[in-house]
Amino acid sequence: MSGLASGDEKSENRFMTYLYNEYYGLIESFVMKNSGTKDDACDVFQDSLIVLYHKANDGGFELSCSVKTYLYSVSRNLWMDKLRQNSNRARLLDDHEFEKVQESDMNVLLENERSEIVASLLKELGDKCRSVLTLFYYHKKSMKEIAGTLEMASEAVARNKKHACLKKFRDMIGENESLKQLLYF
Repeated sequence: MSGLASGDEKSENRFMTYLYNEYYGLIESFVMKNSGTKDDACDVFQDSLIVLYHKANDGGFELSCSVKTYLYSVSRNLWMDKLRQNSNRARLLDDHEFEKVQESDMNVLLENERSEIVASLLKELGDKCRSVLTLFYYHKKSMKEIAGTLEMASEAVARNKKHACLKKFRDMIGENESLKQLLYF
């Protein structure tokens, strides 16, 4: 979010371009599935970006979900308002089918997005690291069990591999500011 509230026009433009490239397709798909056109989707997305921009530049605004979730929610609400104003009673065919985004819904969306990011990063780590970290963190296996499952020489080898893989994982996150924001904000 610091890219939007930086005061640097170049930085803000880059961030807006990033948002457009990353999330416009999602909003366009939603609007078009719900009685809209490409022009409608463009208008809604632009209005959502304006809302996000103004919020980011308000003092004290703290984003409590991912940018994707926030933009989707704002866009969805703007589109629903427009449908109501036009007296268009088209049934919303939202893939996610939630009427009001409540705090618990936002947390679920955020956790799903975080899980997708972690899964993607684990794929980049390679098979051995993915196996070690998945067995340890998700399946709650001991180092002895991991060593046996992955045919490692000893528990110490498994422990060293886990630490090396975890360091590599953290380094991958540390290199990417947007990943840090999504995973740790």
